[in-house]
Amino acid sequence: MRFTVLLAVFLTLFAEVTESQIVEGTITNNQGKAVPYASIYVASLKKGTTANESGQYILPLTPGNYELSFQYLGYQTVNVKVSLGESNLLIDVTLQPQDYLLPEVIITSTGEDPAYYVMRKAIGMSQYYQNQLDGYEASVYLKGSGYATKIPMLMKKQLKEQGIEEGKHYVTETMSEIMHKKGEPLQTRVISTRSSLPGSDNDPMQFMTLSLYNDKEGLISPLGKDAFAVYRYKLDGTFMEDFHTIYKIKVIPKRKGNDLYSGWIFIRDGSWSIHSVQLSLNQRMFDVTINQVYQSVSQMVWMPVSHDYDVKVNFMGVNFSFKYLVSISDYKIRLNKQLDHAFYARLSEEDYPKQENLTEGTVHITESKEIRKVNETQQKIASLFEQNSLNNKEMRELNRLIKLEAREQNQKPNLEIKSRNTIMDDSARKRPSEYWQQNRPVPLTQSEKTGFLVTDSLSDMNLSDTASQKKRKVWTKLVLGGHVWEFDKGKKMSYDGLIGINTFNFNTVDGFVFKQAGRFEHRFRPGFQHQFTVNGKYAFSRDRFMGTAAYRLRFAPLHRGVMELEGGRNTFDFNQSGGLHPLLNGLNSLFFRQNIAKLYEADFIRANLQYDLSNGLETKVEVSYVTRRNLLNNSDFYLTNPFGKEYTSNIPTFNGIDSTLVEDAATVRLKADFSFTPFYYYRVIEGRKRMSHSSWPTINLGWKVDAASRDNAKSITQEFNLGIQHRYGSRLAGQIEFFIGGGVFVGDKPLHFADYKHFEASPTLVGSYTQLTTFRGLNPYERSTSDNYAQLHLRYEHARILIKRLPFLADKLIRESLFLNVLTQKVAQPYVEAGYGIQQLFLLFNAEVFAGFEGGRHQITGFRIGIPIGEATIRL
Repeated sequence: MRFTVLLAVFLTLFAEVTESQIVEGTITNNQGKAVPYASIYVASLKKGTTANESGQYILPLTPGNYELSFQYLGYQTVNVKVSLGESNLLIDVTLQPQDYLLPEVIITSTGEDPAYYVMRKAIGMSQYYQNQLDGYEASVYLKGSGYATKIPMLMKKQLKEQGIEEGKHYVTETMSEIMHKKGEPLQTRVISTRSSLPGSDNDPMQFMTLSLYNDKEGLISPLGKDAFAVYRYKLDGTFMEDFHTIYKIKVIPKRKGNDLYSGWIFIRDGSWSIHSVQLSLNQRMFDVTINQVYQSVSQMVWMPVSHDYDVKVNFMGVNFSFKYLVSISDYKIRLNKQLDHAFYARLSEEDYPKQENLTEGTVHITESKEIRKVNETQQKIASLFEQNSLNNKEMRELNRLIKLEAREQNQKPNLEIKSRNTIMDDSARKRPSEYWQQNRPVPLTQSEKTGFLVTDSLSDMNLSDTASQKKRKVWTKLVLGGHVWEFDKGKKMSYDGLIGINTFNFNTVDGFVFKQAGRFEHRFRPGFQHQFTVNGKYAFSRDRFMGTAAYRLRFAPLHRGVMELEGGRNTFDFNQSGGLHPLLNGLNSLFFRQNIAKLYEADFIRANLQYDLSNGLETKVEVSYVTRRNLLNNSDFYLTNPFGKEYTSNIPTFNGIDSTLVEDAATVRLKADFSFTPFYYYRVIEGRKRMSHSSWPTINLGWKVDAASRDNAKSITQEFNLGIQHRYGSRLAGQIEFFIGGGVFVGDKPLHFADYKHFEASPTLVGSYTQLTTFRGLNPYERSTSDNYAQLHLRYEHARILIKRLPFLADKLIRESLFLNVLTQKVAQPYVEAGYGIQQLFLLFNAEVFAGFEGGRHQITGFRIGIPIGEATIRL
């Protein structure tokens, strides 16, 4: 366990300042106590800073006259005019508690709390603020400090070796510049960073930009379009600031859940924008309180200038307390030219500077038809905005219209999802302490200074132990779990280890199996890679050595090109598309005396090619030659047999099975598969395209021809299949996923059972996670066919279907699902199964209950537990 894993969600933003004079002081309340993390802002310069935990602040400025604004949640804003000359200024400020007044001006016909009037306006306008900017740049300073408040006795020694001790303070701080463009991720240039955290060699800028104007990272914002379904609101009071009323709105979740906030959000009257927030999140392993303060950086543009997070973590009995401070300044903004900002300023009764290309509330519009269309939209927006009381439907319509106006006309969607880019200056980790003293915008507290003092001594101590520790770790990994050797120029070699989860296995055909594997990789260009893999194993009961070798080439990275060549001798499951996982088959054999998987041996050579002809259009072509040999059971070994089972023969359980179908045979196969997904979004990672998602369905088309021979018999069999798969839905309504497909056989009957159409099946009590197309109540072979078939799979997934509506389970991370599977075949009655499932039990397991029906008559009722051991594989 690494300490930095707990920090990754909260590391954010910072600012470099290098001025000759400073304004400094301490911010306290009327009782003389420090006000931590108060913001200090100079509106004329669009820059500021934040006080530390002790209320101390430093603000570098050039000589001149300024008005400083001191602000924090729960206190009245104080504005101080200063004249800075050639010497520093000491200004201590006392903040008075905010006086809240209950309004009497908003009266609703329904008698509901006035907070709903405010929030409908704010949610309606949220699309404007979400799309207001085309981009911005800023300077950001991040400081995080924390310590372990409790470490169990059994873990103290292990964590101490990693530099983590109970009560010891750890500090990290970073100064960087950020650049953001609409529709793209944040780009970061790290100017300087240092940390006393163990494992601080990791990227220090694990950004998580939090915007409450839209839902993000699985959280439902109080300003999101679905907020009224999950939140209640209460107006706790108002106060005046800069001649505007500020509403203090209490946010109350209607239910428990890890996706909901609670606390307060402050909304500015007229513009209906965020003034500040004080919200909490309760997660399974941590709780966090989030405070944000917004300031005006331009007309009608308010941006967060100060964040502070108070985080409490409980992970495996280890408790941590963290505090994070983010100060943002020097905003440089670019307005979105698609929006008519003067129009929204008039709605908010704000003065807005005239622009040469602004006429009659339009922006960059020349054709009269387009002008009329935009004005019609604005007339609808204005009509809704001017109503004294919006209902929920009108609120959503206002939100939709503003989103429509922000959308560029006739613009093709950019399907590439760009990744966040962090560039670190060469000297970022080498800045001396004097540099930090001169440029740090927020002073360190005494405990934070102490945390940095131990960094150098810990580094020296770790260096002396590194060499011997690495040697011990390498030898340990060679025996247990495997090891990876990384060389220069993109070369890497790996070995799976002498002992590991895939090293030993058991089945009734091979008996105990001992397997070894290794591979060599070479990334010779970005997105291009050679990979050589060698597998060898020994079957004790058959006294048989087997092995395979494979070569894989990744090429044409933007077309996801892959070429593979593989050959050798191995043991295979007859059901290569969805049979039982080898590990589960072995466990069922050893502990329940069940040999569910049926196997054969094959010598084979296979070549395949994968290539995207265009974005979303994937092609796969395969040619193979295989000689198959029938195998018998060679071992009757088992450890326990609680249900009095007997091993069965190594012939698949299949209604129409013919013993000749498992006899020795040879097959030449040619196979081609095509899939097409319109508007398929993707990322480019390390120069190679990786597909992400699409709101359109995927269409699959496949063709396979097998030319088989056995003794004097020969056959040529073709199979054509067609399928469509899609997933759609929303956070509140849930997700629906379906697959509809079918296939037809043309020509001769297959000579070998492995060439039949097999279906994914998982009939064991404990098995791997089920896929959408998995049948729970079928044996892996009983519905295998060489005739026409059709199948339907439907799954509905939601956070709250049944048991999560119980109050004591409402805040758990589990999800629920309903599923339906249907299989129809020419020579068999239809099979239908339906069930209910729970996912992420104890963050790891899935549980399902289902019932199966054949020809409308009940056949099976079952219960199943899913564990994360991977999908079923074809080779054993």
